[in-house]
Amino acid sequence: MKRYPKALAAGSYDLAVIGGGIYGAAIAREAALAGLRVALVEQNDFAAATSSNNHKVIHGGLRYLQHLDLPRVRESLRERCVLETIAPHLVHPLPVVVPTFGHGLRGKELLRIGVAMHRFFALATGDARGGIVEGLEPGPISRRRLLELLPGLDASDATGGVLFYDSQVYSSERLVIAYLRAAAGAGARVVNYVEATGFVLEAGNVRGLTARDMLGGGAFEVRARAVVNAAGPWIPRVLASAGIGWRAGPAARGLNVVTRQLFPAVAAGLYGRRPHEDPAALLRRRQRLYFLVPWRDRTIIGTAYSPFSADPSQLSVEPSAVEELLAEVNFAYPPARLTLDDVSLVYSGVLPSSGVSAKSGEVHVAKHYRIADHSGDGMAGLFSVEGVKYTTARDVAEKLVERLFRSWSRTPPPSLSAQTPLPGAAVGRFADYLERQKRERPDLPAAAIERLVKTHGSAYVEVLRYLDRDDADDDAVLRAEALHAVREEMALTLGDVIFRRTEIGSAAHPGREALDTVASAMAAELGWDGPRIAREIADVESRYGAAGTLSASWRTC
Repeated sequence: MKRYPKALAAGSYDLAVIGGGIYGAAIAREAALAGLRVALVEQNDFAAATSSNNHKVIHGGLRYLQHLDLPRVRESLRERCVLETIAPHLVHPLPVVVPTFGHGLRGKELLRIGVAMHRFFALATGDARGGIVEGLEPGPISRRRLLELLPGLDASDATGGVLFYDSQVYSSERLVIAYLRAAAGAGARVVNYVEATGFVLEAGNVRGLTARDMLGGGAFEVRARAVVNAAGPWIPRVLASAGIGWRAGPAARGLNVVTRQLFPAVAAGLYGRRPHEDPAALLRRRQRLYFLVPWRDRTIIGTAYSPFSADPSQLSVEPSAVEELLAEVNFAYPPARLTLDDVSLVYSGVLPSSGVSAKSGEVHVAKHYRIADHSGDGMAGLFSVEGVKYTTARDVAEKLVERLFRSWSRTPPPSLSAQTPLPGAAVGRFADYLERQKRERPDLPAAAIERLVKTHGSAYVEVLRYLDRDDADDDAVLRAEALHAVREEMALTLGDVIFRRTEIGSAAHPGREALDTVASAMAAELGWDGPRIAREIADVESRYGAAGTLSASWRTC
């Protein structure tokens, strides 16, 4: 996967995609697998915005049962199963525990029915893997078991709890990169740091886009039969260049924070103090439910939402918002006693909203994706795709490509994306594969092998080709990861490597020595001088801990 922006101008494509997040990447892969010639441009780095700013959870749709929205439950479960199948190195089962109270909406009886229905739909959608961590069976649990899993929880009013399963993505950024590598492997040309500035029009039809290389390569055209705007929070800005309006009203800012580890074995869903209303829900809870999810050796907490109406490029997170989220968690779980000093990283992103409650001021995140054909706006050949869930990006991409073929009066070919493994997926049972690789590579540090396998799966051997010596220590492996990221995955800044190509800095500060090692390797490869190295390191370090909450931006994660 090489960066050749000038080659975009030399080619002619069936489809040009704007946006290199999970939706743009899924669309590029889907279209390339369908035999289309595909080009994709991303104005920043791949997965640098909302696609990395998430809870690292692949949701199975249990919460949709409160809306009795069974199609969305089945859709979520199906796509969760697909991701565990095509990316078993990155997506793994995640047990979740929620305490139960009384005999009403939070009672064990009602939640037991919900978990049983959820399990039934999972099996009905082909999820025969079981997805069960040993000793953690889904269903109701006793109060004693609840306290074993969530020690220190005030369970004086609890009747016990329920345990159900979602899945966790080890690196949401690496999953986007895997989609893009798969797209490139199927013939697509993908390029980061290229901004779409407008559209090529011929007789009222869109015939490509105009673009600008953000690294000084100038302006050019990308000729294509159709264009898909999958720019996430920037969809309105892209459309505004053609005089097309989009969703009115504020967007939603989602906030998740990474803290010291609270519960190592399970995720916990706990009720805060903040009131919550969901007008579409038939079964309504009165307080917002927060999830405390074990991730790496830490806990990621969220999600808190607030209205957002500014330029998404200027997204920032004020310390008071982080403190408010921590206060909610401390109320739900007093032994946590979290402060800003416990925060190692802040994740925030902009999501589509369906409006703001006049009663509570709470922003409602949109529940349904949107595919828009702009033929009615006088822009035939232009489509926009607005996603609402990371989990279902592949399914939405499949629907978009079907619609694209039908707009050309062609029958779409059968989709291959749900059955085609992503790069690195040849691992079989992941835990066994990981242990086998550790045994078979005694020449490398076990921690480095674990990091590589969890990040790249079976493709980790491609990284080892960049080792500069046989007796490799962790520094040598880090240098190899940096070189691989630059030469094979278009990493161009230190942040690209630290936050999105590797896992070394996406949960906490990796240490100054690791930053120096990676920066030195990149400097030698990209020709950075001393001041450039200092700027790159300072930019990365500004994003960690309590200080990082002052300037956390869309570029962060």
